[in-house]
Amino acid sequence: KNKSVRIAAWCYEPETLEIFVLGDDIDFNITGYTDGELKQKTDLFTYEISSKQAELKPYLMEYMKNYRQAQNIPESEIFDEVQLYNQYSAALDSMLAGGEGFAACEDLISQHQYNRVITLLYEVDFPANSNKNVTVSYKITGTMDRTKTSKPVYTFQYILNPAQNWNRFGALDIEIATPEENPYIVDSSIEMTKESDRHYTASLDSLPEKDLTFSLYEQEKISPLENFAPIRYINRYFPAAGTVIIIAAAALAGVALFSGRLRKKK
Repeated sequence: KNKSVRIAAWCYEPETLEIFVLGDDIDFNITGYTDGELKQKTDLFTYEISSKQAELKPYLMEYMKNYRQAQNIPESEIFDEVQLYNQYSAALDSMLAGGEGFAACEDLISQHQYNRVITLLYEVDFPANSNKNVTVSYKITGTMDRTKTSKPVYTFQYILNPAQNWNRFGALDIEIATPEENPYIVDSSIEMTKESDRHYTASLDSLPEKDLTFSLYEQEKISPLENFAPIRYINRYFPAAGTVIIIAAAALAGVALFSGRLRKKK
């Protein structure tokens, strides 16, 4: 309150600057500059100010949606609109409480980059002497790693440890249906059994000590040659040439060995 806040942006062509004001209206003192240090003033510009009333939540959600689309940021499959708004509003409160006086859309969109665990609370009524099946599902995203292989390895984590707080936990059955592009589980924190193509299972007598982590790959096994940097480079950028170069190298090695034996006999 009673504090001046300066907002500056380069304008190379006609642009629209949107400012959402919380609380009382504000006065604008608009000045143009030709340098990044905001010292050389200019009057070679025109501007027009228009205003309208808007509610914060619908305005914020629509504006951020348009911003994500303009920046080619994929829509999140994890958070619904309520959770997204909670993220944005919490970030907005943090920026304003920090004394900045304003928050930019980049400050809000950065909330998508943080790792977080969202807890969902719900109640299930169990009448006396009754049985019920409770099903909980959610969408998760994995990580991609191509530092040691020619093709990406996708790793997923399924959180199991909250069940340790239950009064009692019995057997645990796990089923994993893999996608066509990466059908093979090449690593898992729990030993999995391949029942059929793209179908893996595991049955445990009790809850494991660690969460389930598994990795998917397009081939059934990761070859030791994947860790050899030149081969990894060839397979990544020249997939058809990898076999030819390996065979050629083996053939040359055989010629050198044979030639050495001939000289030894002489």
